[in-house]
Amino acid sequence: MRVDLKSTRYFLCPHGCPGQKFEVEHLIEDAQKRGKIRDAGPWYCDVCHKGFDIKAYPGGSVEIEEAKKRIEPALIILAIPPLPEPIYLLTEGYSHPEEQHAFHYNENTCPLNYLGSSLRTIEYRKDTDPHGIARFVKEIPWEPRPTYGPREKLLSDEVNRKEEKH
Repeated sequence: MRVDLKSTRYFLCPHGCPGQKFEVEHLIEDAQKRGKIRDAGPWYCDVCHKGFDIKAYPGGSVEIEEAKKRIEPALIILAIPPLPEPIYLLTEGYSHPEEQHAFHYNENTCPLNYLGSSLRTIEYRKDTDPHGIARFVKEIPWEPRPTYGPREKLLSDEVNRKEEKH
């Protein structure tokens, strides 16, 4: 039996961080479709927390440049409106000023980027890259990783918790 082979192009973290790969196939396809360079980033490594700006070329090559800023891990609470009661999502992210979070999650980022690799696609109104379907609610600094879930802690309680003054 003959089968078609599919490949997905990616680059590994240039600092050798284990298990860190950045898929760029969709960027290359977009560059080829538009006939011009497709910029993206910065994309951040989950291990070293360094960022990379990416240029995908119509010919199929990719250039990366290390971003100037390194970021720190944080947990990000998002809400999917408009529902009578929001659906809260807790995702791993990075610490940023609140206005940068609002732009990043509310407008600029595909939900697949923050919902994880086991989710294969999201479609909203026939758009398979639906930026802005969730709204930034709150950042929670973290280290080490806490366990969240229905038995341990309710996200709605965390959203409504007043910040403690030190």
